[in-house]
Amino acid sequence: MTSPSLTYTLTNGTTADASQVMQNFNDLLNGYTDGTKDLSISALTCAGTATLNGHVNLGNASADDLTITASLASSLPIKTTNSYDIGSSTLGLRAAYFGANSQTVNIKGSASMSATWTMTLPVSAGTSGYVLSTDGAGVTSWASYISSSLSQYNVNVGNSSNTAAAVNTNLLGDITGTINSQTATMTIATPGVVTSNSHGMSTGDKFYFTTTGALPTGVSASTTYYASNVATNTFNISTTLANAVAGTYVATSGSQSGTHTLFTGGLKFASSAIPGNSGSSAVTAGYIGEVITASASAVSLTSATAKTITSIVLTPGHWMVTGGLCFDYGGTSTVASIEGGISTTNNTLSQTRPLPDSSGQVGAQFNLQNTIQANDPTITLLPTFPRVAPGATSTLYLVGKTTWTTGSTTTGYGTITAVRIR
Repeated sequence: MTSPSLTYTLTNGTTADASQVMQNFNDLLNGYTDGTKDLSISALTCAGTATLNGHVNLGNASADDLTITASLASSLPIKTTNSYDIGSSTLGLRAAYFGANSQTVNIKGSASMSATWTMTLPVSAGTSGYVLSTDGAGVTSWASYISSSLSQYNVNVGNSSNTAAAVNTNLLGDITGTINSQTATMTIATPGVVTSNSHGMSTGDKFYFTTTGALPTGVSASTTYYASNVATNTFNISTTLANAVAGTYVATSGSQSGTHTLFTGGLKFASSAIPGNSGSSAVTAGYIGEVITASASAVSLTSATAKTITSIVLTPGHWMVTGGLCFDYGGTSTVASIEGGISTTNNTLSQTRPLPDSSGQVGAQFNLQNTIQANDPTITLLPTFPRVAPGATSTLYLVGKTTWTTGSTTTGYGTITAVRIR
């Protein structure tokens, strides 16, 4: 180790003072060199550049002050990850400046803060178009800036002019918000045609474009347009809703470049009424007009014993239920009675309404003294209920019963059908 060079200014010119100073210097130098003594300087001024190699400790207590009037001219690398803090729960920086291109952003705490709190950043960079959301305790995550579901009670719903109006969704239904984005291509023509597979829009729906390059002349990025002349994968562009309805389309010209992205969605009102289906396709489960049906054939019967022919399962709602029963006597038989009905109990004919809030006769009962010849037409029963209203998922059974003598094997056939009416 190279010994430091020390300079001492004598306060007087005596030989004794000079000898004592030299002795102190020698002791200090020897101790500093062999590591047996510490060098303690109460005040140090360096007129030039000071280079400190090895481990450097500044201050030995939290009360020691470190004052820096110079400017930072290098990065501050951290030796150990996630080991150090700047500030404490009671003492912190007033502000921090971050910048680029000779411009800065000043991030600071609120002057009205009344409590210390911790902000925890999300675990990833998030999704394009999302915003930072907090759980109320300072833990943040990325979230869509349109809520997927609004309160069922009074809420403020803004329009494109940021004007808010009170809407009682508790009575009207649900308001949901969605944002969809997908790649789109444009055919430059009069009118311009947009192609975007399964875009899901209808005439008059709002949309806008972004692009990594340039859109054709006539179309601008981040501008609201209205869908018109809509097909499954294509549509034309209109500048207003009235134009979309009237069939007035935007013409495109010039050139284009880059990848175009179509954004659709927004707020959508869902009525509290149960929707139906005006088309010819099968009705979605839970919608008005939903049909549930079941059939069975050649179910073996025992004389004078109720037997389930088939059954269906109904979800909560109001249903119109009907059933058809046939009894096939395999040979010449004397029939004493036939009965049929719809019941909530398997293999049981009920004389009460099958479910609460229903009306109509439970079933039909015939007391017959009749002779059925082999190969004669079978006998049919048609019990019907105008309204059945299960409060929970329930099973309805189509049950048949017949009493006969002097006959061979008898079988039952049947179909039960329910149509949702509410």
